[in-house]
Amino acid sequence: MAFTLVNYSQQDPAWKSVKIGKSSETIGHVGCALTSVAILVSGHGYVETPKTLNAKLKSRGGFVDAAIIWGAVTGIYPQIAYRNLVLCRDTAAPLSQIDAYLAKGQPVLVEVDSSPKAGLQTHWVVLYKKQGDDYLMLDPWPHPTESGQEVTLLPRYSHGKPLKKSITAVVFYECVQSGSGDSGDSATTKPTTPDEPGTYVKIPVSVDAGLRLRSAPTTASSTVAIEPPGANLRVLEPVDVATPKIGVYNQWIHVRDEAGRDGYVAAWYVEAGPTVEEENKPSEPETGPGEAEAEPVPESESTPPFPSEDEEEPEPVPVPAPEPESLTVYVFQSVGDAGLRLRKTASMGGALVAVEKAGAALTVLEPADKARVKIGKKGKWIHVSDPKHLQGYVAANYVELEATPTSETSETSPAPETETFTVYVTSAAVAGLRMRSAPNTNSETLMILPAGSELKVLEGRDKMVGVYGKWLKVRESGGTEGYVAAWYTRK
Repeated sequence: MAFTLVNYSQQDPAWKSVKIGKSSETIGHVGCALTSVAILVSGHGYVETPKTLNAKLKSRGGFVDAAIIWGAVTGIYPQIAYRNLVLCRDTAAPLSQIDAYLAKGQPVLVEVDSSPKAGLQTHWVVLYKKQGDDYLMLDPWPHPTESGQEVTLLPRYSHGKPLKKSITAVVFYECVQSGSGDSGDSATTKPTTPDEPGTYVKIPVSVDAGLRLRSAPTTASSTVAIEPPGANLRVLEPVDVATPKIGVYNQWIHVRDEAGRDGYVAAWYVEAGPTVEEENKPSEPETGPGEAEAEPVPESESTPPFPSEDEEEPEPVPVPAPEPESLTVYVFQSVGDAGLRLRKTASMGGALVAVEKAGAALTVLEPADKARVKIGKKGKWIHVSDPKHLQGYVAANYVELEATPTSETSETSPAPETETFTVYVTSAAVAGLRMRSAPNTNSETLMILPAGSELKVLEGRDKMVGVYGKWLKVRESGGTEGYVAAWYTRK
């Protein structure tokens, strides 16, 4: 689906008085960036007005005061991937990169100076086509809108400067899958129950941005589609190969989606799904009219003859089924007061069922021989029942076969589900990154961290870095501890 020209004005009476996010600023006053994004997503088939998009971003913490968090848009529409923010206020604009995106039918958002007065009066517009040495644009300021008109950038916003100096910032998005033109979050489309026989994996509803189906088992490969949360994907590789990979970081599973598209999904973002059995077909009669008789089975020593009518068939002696081996594992004492998380699914993204105390005895619910080989191994999960008969999965590297006395607890043992590593504030945090007192945008700001700041992670995992909606507890070089938005960090 080609990009469709959509004209919105931030000064439209339908939303000009609406406050942006939780700020006191209105869309009519400073909503050019928000309106430009609404134009972009609507043009790609995901219909939003500035008002509806504002509400969705607000519910997801998609603003810092009245400033939009560009990456938050992808959290609503994973089909529209946020690629980069380029600041070029003191350098030449990346015109060749802009041209390349436009040539592929991917509009870009650019910041311009709205006035010839001294200083920069920022304003955002949408560029959608190259025209000579200029660009055609959709400008969110005029009301009524300029629908049906071709408006170029230079006559309105260059103020006598060349094109490469007229653009002061660029935001690149890439639409990998166009929408239907209906309003709403396409990534949250309710999946259907699978009916094709096979084993399935499921995308947890907690992965609310959807999961990429890729052409190869690597994050560097191309995106085939964005699968919605709750979707069931049929496993194409042997089940005994795929099952142990579920929930394991850096593993991939070969699957087919409901639309028949084949590809690979990150195993650490899926959980076990349903198994659809093949229906038993009625057996065909051995022979029919005109058919040859079935060849008789020759008798052998291993094939006893059927008893005659006057002989009593000996009653078979039942052979008792072997008792399944019972296995109990114990939570490491090293988890301390933090305990070990019992999760609903074999994944770090699985819902929390309970927190098991150090030394707790857990009854293994899966075959003992399969569980035993996973004990102590990082990235593996074991299906268990706790003393309160709550069932779920625990990280196999935090359980053991024999209980360890409390006195042997090592104070230096790592806390479960936490890795120690270093991250840095990304350059996308132009105004700096807020360190907060709690993992949410409503908590107190402790300090502003400049781009490039080195942070030691105290709580969180490697795979959370750069992920929208995740938070890391960190310590900065001066010793202050707090929480930062993981989607503004890099390794």
